[in-house]
Amino acid sequence: MKLMSLVLLGLFASFAFGTDNCGYTPIGSSSHIEFQDTDAVSLTVVNSFETGRNALGLDLFSAPAVNQIIAVCRDSLKIFTYELDGSVAASISLDPANTNCFGFAWNDNIDSRVYNTNNWSSTDLYTSENLGDSWTTSANPAEHQGRGMDFDGTDFWQTGADQTVWRFQPGGAAEEITVPGISGSLSGLTTFPYGGNMGIVVAVYGTYNLYFYEWDGSSLSSLGSAACPGTDIDLSLGLTYNPVTGNMHWSYLNTSGDYIIVEYTFDISAALERSSWGSIKSSF
Repeated sequence: MKLMSLVLLGLFASFAFGTDNCGYTPIGSSSHIEFQDTDAVSLTVVNSFETGRNALGLDLFSAPAVNQIIAVCRDSLKIFTYELDGSVAASISLDPANTNCFGFAWNDNIDSRVYNTNNWSSTDLYTSENLGDSWTTSANPAEHQGRGMDFDGTDFWQTGADQTVWRFQPGGAAEEITVPGISGSLSGLTTFPYGGNMGIVVAVYGTYNLYFYEWDGSSLSSLGSAACPGTDIDLSLGLTYNPVTGNMHWSYLNTSGDYIIVEYTFDISAALERSSWGSIKSSF
């Protein structure tokens, strides 16, 4: 096990972070953060590109002959889709009221698409069933603490406050689950098939590791962590799993103010099974 340390420099006001820095409110004005890179998880960079704009949340749009990354740009109030080489494929508009959107997740149904987004300054969840032409709202179980989102084939997931994640149905049942072994504010989240169960990965704004867990339908257990696959990292942001390639994509803000999306392969104890989704979903 390798131990690394990082000193995060700079003094930031909580209000400024809340409005201008991706919804991140630091625990303290300056933090010395130690984090661990475990031998159980290894990451290898495949590709990376600068987006030229905010790249929050992240999700993956896959359909016949289509394989694109989805990222939220709250500055322009749009959701962009990118080809894997970084070129912009399309965009749709957010709800005009959703000025502090972070997370995006859709229901993976190409014939009947439902898009969900959150907002770090309100308790609303925004939903569109017409490709962003109009949006409705419902109560977000994570309230204004919701950040990264994903859909596992049955349920939606979302990072929340105080090292928790939420499993929920928009406007319906919700379950808050504690994430073990992390300190700091969570940002991105993605799910992925892991053997007969499901894997979950979360990012933390100011701790530059990605944390891997197994969800057995009732609890999370740690699979290990790995150092984020970027350089000059300022904030660690979005995550998504690509079922077409079996890789993952992670977004971050670097110290030069550039938003970058990285594609990487991942291996967990050399025994990761990228199998199809099993019957792993439990009812609320």
